[in-house]
Amino acid sequence: MKTKKLLLCFLTAVLCSCGQGQQVHDDMFAMDTFMSISLSGTNEDAKAVRKEIYRADNLFKKDSLDLNNEETASLATFACEISKAVSGAFDITVSPVCDLWGFWNNSFRVPEQNEIEEKLKYVDYTRINTDGGHISLPEGFSVDFGGIAKGYTGDNIKKLLKERNVTSAIISLGGNIQTVGVKPDGSPWNIGVKDPSGRSDYVGYISANDCAVVTSGGYERRFEEEGITYEHIIDPKTGYPAKTDLASVTVVSECGAAADALSTAFYVLGSQGTKSLCEETGFKIAGHSFSVLLIKRSGETETLGDIEFKSR
Repeated sequence: MKTKKLLLCFLTAVLCSCGQGQQVHDDMFAMDTFMSISLSGTNEDAKAVRKEIYRADNLFKKDSLDLNNEETASLATFACEISKAVSGAFDITVSPVCDLWGFWNNSFRVPEQNEIEEKLKYVDYTRINTDGGHISLPEGFSVDFGGIAKGYTGDNIKKLLKERNVTSAIISLGGNIQTVGVKPDGSPWNIGVKDPSGRSDYVGYISANDCAVVTSGGYERRFEEEGITYEHIIDPKTGYPAKTDLASVTVVSECGAAADALSTAFYVLGSQGTKSLCEETGFKIAGHSFSVLLIKRSGETETLGDIEFKSR
């Protein structure tokens, strides 16, 4: 559905020591992106995080997805709950259309209208059935957890570390940032938000504690053909790359899975659609509260809800 690539940068590169344990740092490649682990704990804690990331990577691989797995069925149920709340702006069945555009294997092309219309017949989250702890799909349908799996993994990592009594950590899951507690010195984590225009490294930073910070933007992967730029976030209703006034969307929530899915949905909805939905829902969807940073193509930034953002 989408591949987020290091959309966020850490403004605090070095963690100072604290009484809870040594500062441990580890880098790895999984889920088609580079990831970074920084925590106040032990090497065994970092190994446990690494193990969980690899487990999730194997569990949610599109080409080998086990539809009979209770965990994937549970996440599909949650994804559909998000989809319903955002009127289908996020949909884990959109991959047949995405594949036409070649974003996942870099074989970029602009599909014919009739090709898109044919594949749109197989895009509809309401056709997913998860009764009995497994995923049932009509013939021709498929699911792709790429737009929610990293956020979900961040949630599991947070739970795992707390069970191991680690109270200070920050994990970069290829653009999805998961924080655990606060920094070792007791101050908030400062998470840089990438400038989608590319004119500078970042536009500012978000202060966040014990939550997920997830950014989606069309600039992450795109190609140009005959002077037209096509970006990788597909509108499930049209089958074409979403074309709104937004350059990127950052969502902050205690639930990483919700933040992951909503960042995509809000990008598809555009600024006005996002603001309307936030007002309608009272900044709470699928049981989870959230706040939003919108960066428009004009360069203007706008915050929605209780978010601590400081521009550069």
